[in-house]
Amino acid sequence: MTAPAYVSPAPLWRDNRLQRCLAASLALVALADWLFYGHRIGISAMLFLAGLCVCSALANRFEASRHDHAKAIFGLAIALLPLVEDAGLISFMFGAAGAGIFVLMIGRQWEGPLATRALSIVRLYITGPWQIVVDVLRLRKVAARTRTTFQSFRELAGWIVPALLCGVFLMLFASANPLIDLWVSAIDLTFIIRQINLPRTLLWLAVICLTWPFLNLKLRALAESKPVVAKPDSVQSGVWAILLSDGAILRSLLAFNVLFALQTGLDVTYLWAGVALPSGMNYAAYAHRGAYPLMCTALLAAGFVLVALRPGSSAERSPLLRLLVFAWVGQNILLVISAILRLDLYVAAYSLTLLRATAFIWMLLVAAGLLLIVVRIFLSRSNIWLIRANLATTLIALYICSLINFASVIASYNVAHCREVSGQGTPLDRAYLASLGPQAIPAIDEYLAQQRGKGDDVATYRDMRDDEVSGPSDLRVRRTEMADAEIASLQDWRAWTFRDARLSRYLRRSRDAIAPDTGSPDAAIER
Repeated sequence: MTAPAYVSPAPLWRDNRLQRCLAASLALVALADWLFYGHRIGISAMLFLAGLCVCSALANRFEASRHDHAKAIFGLAIALLPLVEDAGLISFMFGAAGAGIFVLMIGRQWEGPLATRALSIVRLYITGPWQIVVDVLRLRKVAARTRTTFQSFRELAGWIVPALLCGVFLMLFASANPLIDLWVSAIDLTFIIRQINLPRTLLWLAVICLTWPFLNLKLRALAESKPVVAKPDSVQSGVWAILLSDGAILRSLLAFNVLFALQTGLDVTYLWAGVALPSGMNYAAYAHRGAYPLMCTALLAAGFVLVALRPGSSAERSPLLRLLVFAWVGQNILLVISAILRLDLYVAAYSLTLLRATAFIWMLLVAAGLLLIVVRIFLSRSNIWLIRANLATTLIALYICSLINFASVIASYNVAHCREVSGQGTPLDRAYLASLGPQAIPAIDEYLAQQRGKGDDVATYRDMRDDEVSGPSDLRVRRTEMADAEIASLQDWRAWTFRDARLSRYLRRSRDAIAPDTGSPDAAIER
């Protein structure tokens, strides 16, 4: 009598992509709950994005080369660096984009034109979260056609006996061993159930939906590059051929150069040479009235140049038109410089704010865009090249901005140039200074040190509202509140950033440096 053939038991883990994705999704939910729920966001954002990339690589098992892996890791490190400095909006956008590029690069999907690559990232974050619904519906259809559901039930049922017997043995050991009984009695299931609430559940669902497209990346076949067929230029036909003929462009450029020369001459006379303005007008009003309209003028001029001197057009090949365009773009650059100078005069009169600092950066980007137009015409590049160059310039500017502590810069500038410290300019806007947040504390300390013993200027601040910072004593109270809140929040390592760490070291060093002066009116108020 022959013995029955040996049948190997079912494996504990069937390695397939779906199970890897589910395991990675559960791991990311646990990681997000540990890092984010009930905690201030800091270095935790960088750690989660790094964990997302690791889970994506493990779940998909990409077959990328070492060179692609090295490039993807290097790019991810550069993208996550701003999150180490500060967990702001721009920093998080760079980190999220870096995570998407990392997954697409090691998945060999970072190919094709720039628009295709950008669309791939958009698909990950916008259409991707709905992918889990599509995958669940597809899985149900597959299970209905096959015996997948029955097989999954058999695998699940195979865990019933081990789980029950382990529970029985654990209870027996607990009755026989006081230590095990102490450990088991310490498990409070009701406490665990109470921790599951609506906000936490919504966080879990959001993490599952947002991370699923990274874990179950849909690899698309790369389309073969097709030769670009030149389309007929619609501008050279019909009414546009008359409106934008070489003669019309020549007359426009001649008129524009004369008109812009008049505006540039006035700016040189009044802003750069320091000639007195007409009566009833000050430099602040002159600056504020012209800064933003001049920027719109420069943008409109750039659009005209792009349309008039299209790549391959007869106007682009004309030496005279190219010379006039170069002269006009040069005047536009001077116009932008004048707008920057106008804004600088306005800031000198009314202090610096975050919106005005943003305007400075925007003006510099417009000037860079005008220079790139000159380069495009001089090198006979296409408009696609110009778009890429402007996009690269904007990204570099945003990346640099993500590393700049604007609150500290603005606060330090306003304190150094206020009337109370420098003897010139306007009085310090203490309410705005306090609204900049904890990063303004060093500048506030500098201001309080300058004002110690002077008291509050009641005549200057008698019309301020009760909720505003009406004097140095109120500012000192706000400073103490912000410092205490910052120190308390940094007790959690998840909220750590390099910027907050520098502030924390400053607060520890200066904890006793702002002691009230016993002889000052402020100290009397505090006592």
